[in-house]
Amino acid sequence: MGFSVDSAFKYFIICNYFGLVDNFGKNSTYRTWDGSTFYVDFYDLDTANGSDNQGELKIDPDVWIKYITNQATSENATQGM
Repeated sequence: MGFSVDSAFKYFIICNYFGLVDNFGKNSTYRTWDGSTFYVDFYDLDTANGSDNQGELKIDPDVWIKYITNQATSENATQGM
């Protein structure tokens, strides 16, 4: 049993490119089709392109995720993420 490194790498790049800040924590899912290799998959893309979970543009474009723990590190990032 293991993870697809290719899937994890692509997931990380796509999440950063589209600003999917909550997909590094609570909104990631893991799928398998053979019971052996797992792939990271997307769930609930409500924070894409700077939106918050209400659909408003609140997440700054320079936000960065610290250690994949779903915490913004930029000083001007939205409070309460």
